[in-house]
Order: sequence, then structure tokens, then C-alpha cells
Amino acid sequence: MTLIAGVVLPKALIHDSSSVVPKYAECAKTATRLLLDNPIERVLLSLGGLAVREQQREKVYVTAYTLFGIKYAVIKVRCINDTYGVDGDAERMWDVLHGEGNL
Repeated sequence: MTLIAGVVLPKALIHDSSSVVPKYAECAKTATRLLLDNPIERVLLSLGGLAVREQQREKVYVTAYTLFGIKYAVIKVRCINDTYGVDGDAERMWDVLHGEGNL
């Protein structure tokens, strides 16, 4: 029962920001899935979800969540002319726990 709640809650409560252009949102999500390509990360993302949070011109910030909606990573993606490029590194939660990042 707890595992079901851990999967259903993020799917029901985590959504994209309405201020982000849909074309950029899809571009950013695709780039994020390619960046977080570790098999364990893929499983965690399939159980959690991705949410596009903010757009600044062509830069889009995507937040990745795991079970129970726990924030896993924040990725800054640059989408230009239907192509994408990762601008900077993904800030993962373990980096923050070790004092190396600032989610």
C-alpha cells in the first residue's frame, strides 16, 4: 500500500509550470531523460516524474522527482530551434547532501 502511494502521489501532484512554452517543455524533458541515463536513475524517474519549473528565454529548468515526490535533481537545459543542449551539470540530491551543490 505504501509503495502504491509512493508512485501515485508524484504522478498526481507534480505538474509542469503553465508559464513554460510546451515546445520547450518537451525539449527539456527529452534532454533530461538523456542526461539521467543511469539504470537506477531511469527506474527512479519512471516511479517519480519530471516537472518543468521555469523558463528564462531558451533556458529551461527541469526538476526530477523520485518516490513520494522527493526531489532528486535539478537540470538546466538550453533548447534552441527544436534541439537541446545541457547547460551546466545536473545538481543531484547526493551532491547537496555532501555539500557540493545547492538544490
